Amino acid sequence: MARVRQNRYTLSFGSSVGIIMDEKLMKELAKINYQSMEKILTLLENNEEHYWNYDWNIAKEPKGVAQHERTYYHIDYSDQFLTLEERIKEMFNITKVKHVYDVGNLGWPEKMEVSELEHTKHLKTICLDQ
Repeated sequence: MARVRQNRYTLSFGSSVGIIMDEKLMKELAKINYQSMEKILTLLENNEEHYWNYDWNIAKEPKGVAQHERTYYHIDYSDQFLTLEERIKEMFNITKVKHVYDVGNLGWPEKMEVSELEHTKHLKTICLDQ
């Protein structure tokens, strides 16, 4: 396992999954992302009567019910948290990441344990340098 020292970027496909890419691919995807975002924004702005903003939450009770069953959505008629453009940007978010570890073909939970151990070592070296 090794710490990756080149520039790497993430593209999220949801709250916890996505891809890590190099700078070459990131630049190509950024162009496509921008074009797609503009088209989607225009489509939504021209069809306001056909969509609604939403937020979601998880009910605290009953604890014995699975989390996905306790998850619920509600229509949000305001832009008090995010405007339409901000919501779309969230969908097309490419972010430069600092701490990437190549764990090879390790399975779960080994990959988590090994990368956390390696990252902890890295953080300790930073603390010692200060």
